[in-house]
Amino acid sequence: MVPVVKHFLLPSGVPAIGYSPALSREQRRFVALSIITLRFALPSAAIWVVASWLIGSVTLTIGSCLILFCCLIGYGLHMIERHEIAKLVWLGGTSCSLAYGATAVDPAGGLPFIFVPLAVLPFLLYSLRRQRLMLWGMTALPLVLWLASFRMLFLEDAVYEVSAHDAALYLAPGVAVTCSLHLLQIMGYFVLAMNKDSAELVKARRQAERASAAKTLFLKNISHEMRTPLNVIAGYTSLTKSECEAGQTPANDTLVERLDLIENAAETLQSGITNMIAYSELSSYGTARLLPVRVSKMFQELSRDIEMKRKAKNQNIVIEADPVIKVQADPRLLREALAQLLDNAVRFAPEGSTVTMRAQRGAEGRVQILIEDEGPGIPPGKISKAFQPFERLAEAQGTRLGAGIGLSIAHRSAEVMGAGLHLKPSNVGTHMCIELAEA
Repeated sequence: MVPVVKHFLLPSGVPAIGYSPALSREQRRFVALSIITLRFALPSAAIWVVASWLIGSVTLTIGSCLILFCCLIGYGLHMIERHEIAKLVWLGGTSCSLAYGATAVDPAGGLPFIFVPLAVLPFLLYSLRRQRLMLWGMTALPLVLWLASFRMLFLEDAVYEVSAHDAALYLAPGVAVTCSLHLLQIMGYFVLAMNKDSAELVKARRQAERASAAKTLFLKNISHEMRTPLNVIAGYTSLTKSECEAGQTPANDTLVERLDLIENAAETLQSGITNMIAYSELSSYGTARLLPVRVSKMFQELSRDIEMKRKAKNQNIVIEADPVIKVQADPRLLREALAQLLDNAVRFAPEGSTVTMRAQRGAEGRVQILIEDEGPGIPPGKISKAFQPFERLAEAQGTRLGAGIGLSIAHRSAEVMGAGLHLKPSNVGTHMCIELAEA
């Protein structure tokens, strides 16, 4: 299928217009400038066709029509991504057609001076390293034709369709305007490219600064998050060992309490490491593999996975999903997102509360997947930061171990699938919603 050609500036500041991904950045620039030049040349050639017809020169009219035709063919070839053939056709055809038309014009019209920009263009459209033959060939052609046209000055009794008077009065200003506008077009192209490049450099620098700050924050949080459970494990292990060596064996209740703390710290450490690995993998995750996924079945699997944590807090998990509802999703990413949301719901909801997993049809063939809890909810001032990594949303509940990236992982997982994750308004608790297309 022929791509729709659009004119835009690449992030590098290089203008480009519909091209194959196989083209290099340098080739994209050549294609861009070629098509932009053709967009200028097409109306210019059309004006020259009309002007040539008005002054009564059949040869010049035919030459102008040939130039217009070559430019149209070149533009069409660019549309079907035959870029090298397109440049060859319109550059070579324009030079030859111009030479043909110039034979009907007295040299006083200065028509051969249009060969000058035609001789310069190949340096902007071909690579000096990889396309030397085409570059020098397309440069030599207009120069040779230009020199040949000047031999007309030395021909005696030459008769031209366009007299010296008409050529000087009408064509010479047209040649000057055409060459000047062409020069301005090329200059404008590079000015816009440089401005865009400067803007992109500033943007890239800011992104690099943000990335550096995020990296610093990431390492700082890793250091803190890992140190806390490790201190718990090391502290209680060392304390128990010292008491045993001193003959002061702790009571069974004390040992059980310490072992519970050590076990919780180990689970927190494992969960934190798992989350950080998942967060890191998401940054380089490829294209999502969208498949039909039965939501109710995934709810049941997630409920079994979190059974121990739920029972430890005497919580109930309610599943409300029509068994026939399926969504288009990447099973791995959807499971990761829902697991993080469910883990957060169980963790922050109070003991004896209910966590609900719900799937309901929305508008326009969409399905809303909700994880609802009866916890403290997200403070209004932190809703905008809820999905940023390392944000703690429940300091009021006291110190919480964990890397603080669960919601960020869920949000990123949904993004990779092309889905949306948002917080639904609720008077009680937190209601997280993922919207996906129904399968």
